Amino acid sequence: MKEWLIDNWLKIAVPALVVVACYAVGLWLRRVADNAFERWTARTRWEGSQLVVGTARRPFLFWFLLLGIGIAIQVSILPAGIKNIAEKTTGSLFILSLGWVAIALSEQLLGLYLPKIKVPQPTTALAMNAVRITVIVISALAVLDTWGVPTTPLLLLIAVAVLAAMLALRNVAPDVFAWFQLEASQQIKAGDYIKLETGEEGYVIEINWNNTRIKALDNSIIIIPNNRLLQRTVTNYGDPLKKGREAFRFNSRTQFTELDKPKADGLRELADVAAGGKADRAKASETKSSLSAREKEIAGLIAEGIGNREIAQELFIAENTVKVHVKNILKKLQLRNRQQLAAYTVLQNWATADEGKTHNER
Repeated sequence: MKEWLIDNWLKIAVPALVVVACYAVGLWLRRVADNAFERWTARTRWEGSQLVVGTARRPFLFWFLLLGIGIAIQVSILPAGIKNIAEKTTGSLFILSLGWVAIALSEQLLGLYLPKIKVPQPTTALAMNAVRITVIVISALAVLDTWGVPTTPLLLLIAVAVLAAMLALRNVAPDVFAWFQLEASQQIKAGDYIKLETGEEGYVIEINWNNTRIKALDNSIIIIPNNRLLQRTVTNYGDPLKKGREAFRFNSRTQFTELDKPKADGLRELADVAAGGKADRAKASETKSSLSAREKEIAGLIAEGIGNREIAQELFIAENTVKVHVKNILKKLQLRNRQQLAAYTVLQNWATADEGKTHNER
């Protein structure tokens, strides 16, 4: 063995020197590339530059190490069969590492830029998963091609699988795309009170990838496919304590009604909800007259979203006195909580009524 090493030391030293030389060249080139990239980013001030440098810095040396190993194997005295296997192995490792860098860099760039354009989190996660799957498939096909495995049948299989998935999801796809549109626009959100032209109305409690769930006035649940929601005229009352939203339209057949204040019929219906039943307007007027001027004044302040402590400071009375007034108002109007009282007060327009002194008049 000793004699063999003495006779063949050059055949061993040359491949080793090749590996060391490639690694050293990689270190030098990485430093040069870092300096050049820093000068470029200083001029452009690109905020994603650090992501690129941090992601590609470590595998950069790994690639040069693989290059050195590949060259060393080719100049070595190994048999041709082993050289072929080693060459394919190093090539596969390079492809996989390149795919890993592509996935890591894509995820970081998507995470940096998508929130800035107000893309919802579900869409961001879906985009990242799509990038991962695409890069993994491409990397796997490249590795198989390196080893001489026919990729044409696999490509046909993938194409057939994609076509089958599209056919299977042809009825679901419109709802999924509509969900993307709803999430991106954020014009309808959970908690909004909406009314469709077909008569369905209630509070939005959930918008998922397939449908929108609405809680109606009688506590029943209405499930509306997202695609159908986009094809209907929708009135969005938003927060019932505030004015309706500005007019908004999707780039489709959907038309949304502009709303400053609910119209007469909407006022009556929402007032009925706040009162806990289908009371008519005569009964509502009678209930209104049963409140004192101070109670109406407090109800108007509650409708503006003011808490008990602030009301007490505004009216120069004790906070406990405000609580007693609120309790009496709820009892007279047969309401359950402050939210219903605020909605009912706004819809009856007490906050701007001529009777009694209001917050806006002070």
